[in-house]
Amino acid sequence: MNDVEWHGSAARAVCLLLAVLSCTTEKPKYDYPAYVIARLRVSEQPMGPVLSPDGQYLLLTHWGATCQVYRIRTSDLAILDSVFVDGQPVGAAMLPDGSRTYIACYSRNRVAVLNNSDLSFAALIPVGVHPTRTLVSPDGKYVYVSHVEDSVMVISTESNTVVDTFPVFGKTWGMAFSPDDSFLYVPTGWDSALHVIRRWDNTEAGRVTGLLGPIDVVALPDGQHVYVTCMDGGYVAGIDVRELRVTQEIGIDGHPTGIAALPNGDYLYVSSFDGSATVVIRTSDNEIVRTIPVGGLPDYMAVSAAGDRVYVALKSGDELVVLGN
Repeated sequence: MNDVEWHGSAARAVCLLLAVLSCTTEKPKYDYPAYVIARLRVSEQPMGPVLSPDGQYLLLTHWGATCQVYRIRTSDLAILDSVFVDGQPVGAAMLPDGSRTYIACYSRNRVAVLNNSDLSFAALIPVGVHPTRTLVSPDGKYVYVSHVEDSVMVISTESNTVVDTFPVFGKTWGMAFSPDDSFLYVPTGWDSALHVIRRWDNTEAGRVTGLLGPIDVVALPDGQHVYVTCMDGGYVAGIDVRELRVTQEIGIDGHPTGIAALPNGDYLYVSSFDGSATVVIRTSDNEIVRTIPVGGLPDYMAVSAAGDRVYVALKSGDELVVLGN
């Protein structure tokens, strides 16, 4: 074999080896966000990511001493601007037209309303003791505010005043609407229950009891199935809300806190707070299909409208993590 033949054979062998290595190291493809694809260092104790309706940016609250709310461009995770919101800003919700954001200020017992155009304050609305989350009705007319104490308050977005209050048994964080907007689902830790509230008069239509430390909730598009993270019990409860009964308990390694669903309802994302991971559950059979290490006490999440990105706030890691493919 001459030098030319030898070098040609060697080159082909190297190309073949690289091709084999490329095939063996390529990540498997999934039909849901399955990998950490980006991380952004943010301020102290990020809590509540909320996406703009067009998905071009998100607002991120911070529970820690800086009390900052960041505006972050989703295309490149650039921090565009920020504003100081006094009182440990926690949960946030945006109007469907993207004009304003309503932020629960835990230690100031109020809701701060931001104009999204320039992050200026539109209003400061007094509410109950230790508000935790806000949830905007699909028509944009009302904002529901949960509290550690024993009530949910309703704010009119036209007047930015509290127009209704209804009792629940306290330690309330997450809330969710039914797909047809007829009901509000409210988990309450002190009475270990999920309350089903009629939207038209804000009265209780029923409840599911016996949940161990319920904290967050998500409703599937089918209108029948709701999932609740039970932090004290270490599981996610699958609930049939038509029959008001628990149909499944899905064990989670570590205390489950935040929960979110892809828009099509096929997969759930659960924050394993102590496990420093995000757990993916397939709703067709309630099986855990993937556990994604993220680190740093993952908590609340936001999901893109296309279902191709999940944004996870790391409370102790001071990071925003993006899941994708």
